[in-house]
Amino acid sequence: MKKIPQLSKTNKISFNIIANAVIGYDGLSGGDNIFINLAKDLIKQNVEVNIFTWKHGYLMCKKNGLDDATFYLSDAGNFEGWPFPLLFFIRTFLGLKTVKDAIKKKVFENKKIIIYSASDFFPDSIPALYLITQLKTSKWFAGFYLFAPNPLKGFRGFYKNEIRIPRIKDLLYWLMQRPIYMLIKKMADIVCVTSQPDVAAFVTKQRTKKNIFVVKGGIDYKHYLKYQKETKKEFDGVFLGRFHPQKGVLEMIDIWKIVVDIKPLAKLAVIGMGELEEEMKKKIEKLGLQTNIIFFGPLLGDKRNLILQKSKIILHPAIYDSGGMAAASGLACGLPGVCFNLPVFHTYYPNGFLRAEVGDFNDFAQKIITLLNDKKIYAKNSRQAIQEAKTWDWSYRTNVLLDFVNKV
Repeated sequence: MKKIPQLSKTNKISFNIIANAVIGYDGLSGGDNIFINLAKDLIKQNVEVNIFTWKHGYLMCKKNGLDDATFYLSDAGNFEGWPFPLLFFIRTFLGLKTVKDAIKKKVFENKKIIIYSASDFFPDSIPALYLITQLKTSKWFAGFYLFAPNPLKGFRGFYKNEIRIPRIKDLLYWLMQRPIYMLIKKMADIVCVTSQPDVAAFVTKQRTKKNIFVVKGGIDYKHYLKYQKETKKEFDGVFLGRFHPQKGVLEMIDIWKIVVDIKPLAKLAVIGMGELEEEMKKKIEKLGLQTNIIFFGPLLGDKRNLILQKSKIILHPAIYDSGGMAAASGLACGLPGVCFNLPVFHTYYPNGFLRAEVGDFNDFAQKIITLLNDKKIYAKNSRQAIQEAKTWDWSYRTNVLLDFVNKV
């Protein structure tokens, strides 16, 4: 176990984050965003924050400005070139060893111990489960931010209501999540979900809705105030997020083709990275959209925010999701959004969006055209976007969490 010491804290709460499931450090998933920003704000409030992770998690934290936590790194970095399935179990095993060593070194002493697993994946949940069995006064806050889709439908089969041959990846995801779901449902003191519709799935005789914490994610709202100022718009739309089947990025290209048929010069900025990037680029070439869709890669911080400021609309074309916090950055810049009318967005993004029928590309494209052409509708939704973004400020979210922690 490699300990990287940082600032000491004196608060009586020790918030211990298990984040061994991080893979890669250029992008940032929703779960990563949550634990990094919660940690930053907890440290500001003088809460002791320990992060149990491995090489990729440490580099990702540093890249995103998380400096003042104390990091405990497993030796999984020695195996980072190994095939993903093997590395997955290595990170689980060595992550478990890291927390065992921390117990021996009396890291968890004389504090109110909160164990927060950053995801439901084995490398995070198994070490967290072990800790609560060994530390009798600890409380397990289990992050469970997305239910794996039925493998017979996959992410893309849901909106089409299609049965399909399962991808091996989808099948393994579903099979591996089932036992963790049952363990979390039975053993976790608090379950952290990202949206209200997921609450019911964790209610038991022992756990009421009061013991399920909805973590929508957050932003540093004050930082975005300067990006609300008027500037020359270079892009009609912008997408920010992972290039993953659940995010609807392939569907987004079909939608943008419809927009371009009506507005030939319409430009879409795409910020992010992921497994579908090559497939997206091939589809763009096939549809002749090379000058209409521009890729910027996984931009962070103000480089990303400048692109948002120069855009008119934020696109959030997710087809299967429990929330998706990336769009909140666009709202904070005053960008109205367009999304599919998934039930989750009724509580996750109640304001600032026009909503298209799920799977109806023409409807989605028409909503974009409406915002681009109708100044009154655009201005109304832009105002709503800013008001919605104010509720996403991290300092508010962290205070709600600390109040929750103090009650358990």
